[in-house]
Formats: sequence, structure tokens, C-alpha cells
Amino acid sequence: MVIAPTLSGMFHDQIQESRIQKLGTMMAACKTAGCTEEQCGSIMSGAGATEMACCTGDKAASCAESEECKATCGGTCDKATCDKPCCASARENTIPTNDTVRAEASSVSLSLPNSTNLKVEKDGMEESLIKMFSAPEFASYSEELLKKSWFDFNKVNFETGSATLTADSKTQLDNLTAILKAYPTMKIKIGGYTDKTGKEDSNVKLSTERANAIKTYLNSAQVVSAEGYGSKYATVAATASDEERAKDRKMSVRFTK
Repeated sequence: MVIAPTLSGMFHDQIQESRIQKLGTMMAACKTAGCTEEQCGSIMSGAGATEMACCTGDKAASCAESEECKATCGGTCDKATCDKPCCASARENTIPTNDTVRAEASSVSLSLPNSTNLKVEKDGMEESLIKMFSAPEFASYSEELLKKSWFDFNKVNFETGSATLTADSKTQLDNLTAILKAYPTMKIKIGGYTDKTGKEDSNVKLSTERANAIKTYLNSAQVVSAEGYGSKYATVAATASDEERAKDRKMSVRFTK
């Protein structure tokens, strides 16, 4: 009986509608700010650090000569030295990357074995992890089954194009820390994913750095490993709309033996 994928599926379905609405709103704001559709897509894609940073503009010819630009952007404009105003304006918004769109959902209170109480999203990552781990049959689950049973973070955010966690990520990560402490035999792995846009080496690099950033924050021996998969498991074509590609961009957690 494959229980875990069903649990993770419940969570994914719950946030997908909110994600699409949020991305649509931000794409519209980006276009209103004066960016082209291509520039807006790059800004919002979360595909990789280089793709997020690059933006053509009036100063592109000069900054394209810099070694940093050549190394990171393939000769196009680099964010740090040559940002077009419309792109900077769009980035001032909280752009969702790697499944960071918050879902509107009801909350529940969880009482952990060590008497810690958590207020979390109903059927969200935290509650789903506990349900699966507490199931009588959990001990019989194989590593192969666990590899297919990921749960997505929905309140963990990063600065655009970087592996720097934003302050609003603290709540969900602290919840996970509390869960690990309450269940000392629990072991987990962190995974990072991107969509199919951008250069794959950049996608893997950014997703790995973000997975490790979460592992470092949790600071627990129970976090066995962290891995970035880039677009390896992405299912939506790079030519699809940003809204469609959004489901491939995420940070996730699974159990491991």
C-alpha cells in the first residue's frame, strides 16, 4: 500500500490553485513595471542563480565585457552590476521560487510526544510527516518507497536567485526542528528542485545550495543528507508558461532509513 504519495499529493493539490493565482498576479506586475515577457519569466523562474541574475538593458554592452558577467551570464547583463530598472522594480515584490507560494488554508494544533504544541497548516507538510511517521506500518516501509514519498515546503522562501533564506522561512523550519526533537528516531533528507528553464549546471548548483541551506538551519544529525536535483524530475516543458512550470520548482523533505 503506497500511502505516502497520497499524503504528499493532498498537500500539492491544496496549494496549486493559490500558486497559479499568485504567479499570475506577479507576472502582471512585472509587465506593468516595464519588463518584457521574457525578462519577467527569467526573474520569476527560480531556475538558477545565473538565469535570475541576467537581464539585458541599456548597459548590457559594457557589463557584458566583465569577466564575472561572462562567467555567470554567458555574456549577458549581470544583476549585480547592470540591472534594468524595470527588473529591479519587479524583484522588490516577493517573487515565489521553488515552491515558496503560501497557500490559504486552515490550521490545526499538533501535540507532540514531548508535550510541545505546534500550530500548523491542516494537511500541510508538518502534519503529513507526523501522520506517516506515526503509522503502524511505517517501520515496514522500504527505502525505495520512501524515495517516492516527498512532502513539499510551502512556507520556505529564498532571496531571488540565491540560497539565502528569508526571515519568513523561520516558522516552518522551526516547526520541523521541533518535530525532529519530538521524534528522535526520525531521519530525513532535504531535496531541491527546479523547472527546465536555464542551464542545468546552474539549476543543480542552486537547488543543491538551497537544500544545504535548509540542512544547515535545521542543524540536526537527524537530517541525514541534502541534495539538489536541478530539473531532473521536472515534468513541464521549458516552453510552457511560468504558471505551468511553477509546480516543478520546490523544496521538499522525505524520510530515510
